[in-house]
Parts: sequence; structure tokens; C-alpha cells
Amino acid sequence: DVSDFAPGGRQAAVVEYISVTKSNPYLVDVASGKLTPIGDHSKAISYGGVKFAPDGTLWTTSDENSDVQRLGRLDPATGQFRPVTQETRWDVEEFEISKDGRTIAYVINRAGIGQLMLLDVATGAVRAVTGLPAGQVGSLEFAPWGALGFSLTSAKSATDAFSLDPATLQVT
Repeated sequence: DVSDFAPGGRQAAVVEYISVTKSNPYLVDVASGKLTPIGDHSKAISYGGVKFAPDGTLWTTSDENSDVQRLGRLDPATGQFRPVTQETRWDVEEFEISKDGRTIAYVINRAGIGQLMLLDVATGAVRAVTGLPAGQVGSLEFAPWGALGFSLTSAKSATDAFSLDPATLQVT
């Protein structure tokens, strides 16, 4: 599964999904098709989406040394995963990197309810988006002008589209 292309388009991140508890990330040289493993594929580690930030940093979710999927950086040279979220009970289900690379939106599944969070990449500060109906948040996508689009499905309404201003946390 091709997860993302690196800035410049010369490499792609690919993840081989084996099971819910095991997946293997690779870098692919687009011109030659050569696969280069990231990390030790003999370990039972699960990786979620693997995405490149505009500066080339590789981000992923992983359960390495954890019972849950955490968001963090993955060093393609060493395979070292450095988590930035410290959640110990709930999985990070999905994430999206802003076009300028300064913000990462991610969703924590807290007992079936999606909690939308915003990470300031430079400072590590995390803000929770409040005031949303209880439900499942997904389909995160940053617009070129910075707004975050997402969908939300709740027990009281069908799936609807929302927009979030990351600066003010105003939801439309």
C-alpha cells in the first residue's frame, strides 16, 4: 500500500500490512522501484499511515513499545520511532499534516468517540478541539489555505462535513 510520496516525488513510503499487530514500512525509489526496509521487520510492530511532512520528516502511528497506536516520527535510516503523543489507553486512529508542516491534526479513539487534536510541530503543544458532537471523526484533509476539513458521524446524525480554523479552533 503506497502511503505517501516524499517532497520532490523521488521516494514513496509503502507499508506491507501483515496483520493488525504487524506491518512493515519501506521506502521505494520511484525511478528504480527498489524497496528499502525501514526498521527491523522481524519485530511484531504495527504501523498505521506513513506520511511525509513538507520538510521530508516521516510521520506515522505505531504501537512500538506500547499497547496503543501513538503518533510519532519514524527515522527511515535507523527505523527508530519517536512518539510525540503519550496516550497510554487509546489509539491514534488517523492523522494529517498541514501543507506548511506546522500543524498535525490527529484523532484519538476514546472508547469509540473520536477526539480531534492539533499538534504544533515546533513546540509540541497539543490542543483539543472541543464542542463537537460525540461521534467518529475521520477523513482529515488540510486545505492549501490552512483550514482543516473533516467528517463526523454521530448516533444522532448522518455523516456531515466540517471545517476547522486551526488558529481559532472555530468549527463550521
